[in-house]
Amino acid sequence: MQGTVIDAFDGKPVDKVLVMLYDNLADTAVRKELPFYFSKTDPKGSFRIENVKSDTFRVFVLEDGNLNYRFDQVSERIGFIDVPIRSDDYLRAPIRIRFFREEAPLQLQSHEAGTPGLVKLVFNREPWDLKLGVPERVLFKETIKDTVFLWHEMADSSAWSLYLESSGPIDTLNIRPLTRPGNWDQLRLLQDKKAEPGSRSTHNPAGPIPIRMNFPITTVNLDSIQLWEDSIRLEDKNLRLDIDSLDRRTLQARFAWEESHTYRLVFLPGALQGWQGTGNDSLLLEYRIGRRNDYGSLHLNIDSLETEMSYAIELLQQDKVLRRFQIDPGQRKWETRLEGLSTGLYQLRLIEDPNGNGRWDPGRYDDKLQPERLLLWPIEQIRANWEVEANFVLRWE
Repeated sequence: MQGTVIDAFDGKPVDKVLVMLYDNLADTAVRKELPFYFSKTDPKGSFRIENVKSDTFRVFVLEDGNLNYRFDQVSERIGFIDVPIRSDDYLRAPIRIRFFREEAPLQLQSHEAGTPGLVKLVFNREPWDLKLGVPERVLFKETIKDTVFLWHEMADSSAWSLYLESSGPIDTLNIRPLTRPGNWDQLRLLQDKKAEPGSRSTHNPAGPIPIRMNFPITTVNLDSIQLWEDSIRLEDKNLRLDIDSLDRRTLQARFAWEESHTYRLVFLPGALQGWQGTGNDSLLLEYRIGRRNDYGSLHLNIDSLETEMSYAIELLQQDKVLRRFQIDPGQRKWETRLEGLSTGLYQLRLIEDPNGNGRWDPGRYDDKLQPERLLLWPIEQIRANWEVEANFVLRWE
């Protein structure tokens, strides 16, 4: 019996993992018993088991973290074939097994509520499936990797409760009243440290300029904001500063930006009102607008979709997800056009998304659920002042 083991997410071969055959066909055998036959994969992910008797076996692949030939640690990566197989049927036909780590149940590892107006929740993994029961005065929920920040405007003198759920109840937190420190009134709304004030950055003339702040923003007073084009102050500026609906720490500055010009945004004191009554001191931001011809565009087409399936689509550049799309069931073809892309190499990731949650999900052995299938397609290099036509046909191996 022979075959290959590949990583379910990136498709790369998996080396030095156990491929095990069990003549006990019970689901629990992989946790309680030693295998009847076993082998290890080579650097190409290939394995071969010689002299297998004619019988029915359960096939299981294991990254054996504690070297006991049993699946008994949630951190161990695994792979499996859904149903037992007859060895005679696979004497010449190779087996292909996708390898993955099961997603651990969501657990709250720690929480902090020592800053008035802010609760920090740290989980054992990215809390994409977290459900929160929160009061209406929670202003903004921000998730960064495995941590959730809840910016709120609850009264400092009142205790309140926070309910956490995933597939079931996780925890109930009782947030105690706090006393504001003496220097609280000195807090100021500032530009985020990752984008220092006064720094020049070049932006696409076709899109808004994102301005990220250190605290959530509640109101914007345009009368206290000046817009300068080169050395000229624009009086009839038609400037829009919208609080991002998905990220209340970010303003989207919209204007008919002229190519190859430099713009300055001057925020006078109090132009912005933020979380817990914070305001800004004087703030100067400067931006260089690029030329439209310096950017490229991309026309994406995907054919042969399964009409009963939903899909998640991701546009990547250097492993960073730039755009996400969701394809609902009922579509055989899908297309979109993207403009104002920086030059360079991109990839398109298609995820078969039967549960419609917009992300890739690994499998679960106990439910006999395989990891969601995905494909990664390279895209012709995006060049300045050029449109790339990228046509893909969905074919699974």
